Amino acid sequence: MMKLHHQRFNENRRSWRRRKSEKTSKLTKTKTPKSGLKIKGNAKLKSSKLGKLQKSVVKNSSKKGDSLEKPNWTELRKEKKELRKKRKEQKCPLFDVTCKTKKLWEKMRRTDCKPDEREKISCEIHKLMKGNLQRIVFSHDVSRVIQWLLKVGPTEVKQDIIEELKSCVPSMLESKYACFCVKSMLKHGNANSKRVIVNSLRGKVIKLVSHSVAAPMFEIIYSKWATSSERNLLQQEFFGDMYKHEKESDVVLKANIVRILDKKLAKSSLLHSVLLDFLKFCSKEDREEVCQQIQECLLDFIGTKNGAQIVVRCICQATNKSKKSIMKSLKGHVMEIAKSEYGHLVLLSLFDTVDDTVLLKKLLMPELLCDLVGLANNEYGKKVLLYLVAHRDHLYFHPSDIAILKEGVALSNSKKDMNVRITEIKEVVLNPLLEAIANDPKGWMSSSSIEMQKAFEAIAEYVCDLNVKIVENGKEINIMEHPGTHMMLKKLILHDKEKAAEERVTFSSVLVSKLSTEILSSWIKCNRGCFVLVFLLETSLSSVVQDVLEKLHKLTNQIKTETSPGAKILSNKLTQSSKSGDPVSKN
Repeated sequence: MMKLHHQRFNENRRSWRRRKSEKTSKLTKTKTPKSGLKIKGNAKLKSSKLGKLQKSVVKNSSKKGDSLEKPNWTELRKEKKELRKKRKEQKCPLFDVTCKTKKLWEKMRRTDCKPDEREKISCEIHKLMKGNLQRIVFSHDVSRVIQWLLKVGPTEVKQDIIEELKSCVPSMLESKYACFCVKSMLKHGNANSKRVIVNSLRGKVIKLVSHSVAAPMFEIIYSKWATSSERNLLQQEFFGDMYKHEKESDVVLKANIVRILDKKLAKSSLLHSVLLDFLKFCSKEDREEVCQQIQECLLDFIGTKNGAQIVVRCICQATNKSKKSIMKSLKGHVMEIAKSEYGHLVLLSLFDTVDDTVLLKKLLMPELLCDLVGLANNEYGKKVLLYLVAHRDHLYFHPSDIAILKEGVALSNSKKDMNVRITEIKEVVLNPLLEAIANDPKGWMSSSSIEMQKAFEAIAEYVCDLNVKIVENGKEINIMEHPGTHMMLKKLILHDKEKAAEERVTFSSVLVSKLSTEILSSWIKCNRGCFVLVFLLETSLSSVVQDVLEKLHKLTNQIKTETSPGAKILSNKLTQSSKSGDPVSKN
């Protein structure tokens, strides 16, 4: 039975193949046309192409006998061009107007076009388009012409264009071509026209902020062109009908916020200001729901101050599991965030609230430690380092920033002690920081914002090198007269008392051992150099004070001849020590 079944199957397969080969042979069979056209036997043409070829040959042969002639391609192109033009005219009633304006625009935008001629052409273009601007401003080509008129056209032309287009500004913002015309209207229009354009957006804020094309342009209008009162009016639309009950307004506000977050359009400063107010006063359930959505797009919030505060609140109120996912999402962007004006607060809040410091060291610290010099030289990056070595010191951090961080910690559910957490993180940063200072003391000492504690040998040798000059703003400054060097030396010397109590090597002892008569003579000529010697005399380290007095005794006459304030104070210190015979102390 099985054998019979296989035989029938093979017969069916052979018959199917035979029918298929016959069908293909009919399709590929070629014939010599009556006109004399011959096709090579080895060439295989598709049936559709062959049919078209035969039809064209028969058509030509019926017109001009049996002879074949090459078609006139130029005439065919002209016919196609005219047909295309007719179709465009049917589709766009203002096709002729747009063609004329584009030809004139090509003349106007040439660099050799004179100002008088350009003004004349712009007036002529405006006359052609006047009354039809609202219909043609959305096209990709005419929108560029309108932008040029707003840029180089006469004042009257600009005002007429703005007056005609002001009623359709919201629709223009949703167009990927016309939105740039709105930007030009704001840039080149007068104060009254700017107020009219901004006020035309009222009632449509939620729609525009949640639109992918309109949202970036609306952000520019809100942050750059709107006044404070106009911003408040635009913010109110997030709350829905202001005459409704407070509870219903909260529901509308949350719905509008969630709508924008769902579309991943979270870079709006308007959204940030409204969302921050919402998080301050909303219920715990609503806060957790919104914060969960914010965690998916944290990087969109670090560009504004309100946005950074929102992220700080989300981090502080997040669970340990959520904090772990947040740190993973920041991976690859840590250095960028650290150098951000407001984003660095996000890292500081993580230092304050993350209990799993081992994971924090693993995910965030490698990126920070890879470029310590670049981080320290950045205006905001140095605050990240200072926060670890001088936690919330008012000398380095503004009270408003400290208040934001304290407010976030108050909302946190962290269990680990703050001092323990900061100490554990500092252990990872301290050694690489000191190694970087020792390897490049010149680069680090040119900045007055870095607090230095170790690498004393490298620093002392650099300070005592009389040939070293610091170049700042194109001028060479003596290393002892540089304010950054002076501030750094002062801090190192003042901290020596604490180091001596812990029986550690002090910077003062290392520095005094490097001082020679030639170096001291050079320092005495500088006002700040004299003050450094005064700092050394005012330390409570008797060995340091004694060594300095012995070395300065030879230069007493030179000190008396100097007229700088530092030299006078140094001379008084030496006089007091010689009278009392005791080490110098502070007055």
